Amino acid sequence: MTIPSAYITEYDGTVLSTVAYDIAILHLDTDIGMQLGWLPVQLVDGRVPGYMSNLVGYPGDMPFGTMWWMGCPVSFIDQPPKFSLRNCVTAQGTSGGPMYNHQPNDDSRVILNINVAGNDEVSIGLTIDEEHFRWLNDLWK
Repeated sequence: MTIPSAYITEYDGTVLSTVAYDIAILHLDTDIGMQLGWLPVQLVDGRVPGYMSNLVGYPGDMPFGTMWWMGCPVSFIDQPPKFSLRNCVTAQGTSGGPMYNHQPNDDSRVILNINVAGNDEVSIGLTIDEEHFRWLNDLWK
């Protein structure tokens, strides 16, 4: 697994100091993506005003080991840099899950955020901004 170095260097003893770097790449021994498929990642650069966010994960408030989906609108307008907020309830177990956009016209999906935190009112997505996009592309194999 690879994490951004800033996740370590920016840590000041609080969780909030590293949320902007709460992203990782998991390296596998097999090329499972060629068998099962994969989702592309897209840079969010201000031209994306918002989208219908889809989140897939294994929420802790559902039967153990079962994957669930939820959809909720996301807006990048007037949001803190590097983040998006959704008025969706999330549970432990969905952190790290992709927040992706589905385009019904061609049935494509693309990851725009990573779910990093939430509570019973909102969930927070780490935006795939230029820094994260470059980091992901540099490590892509």
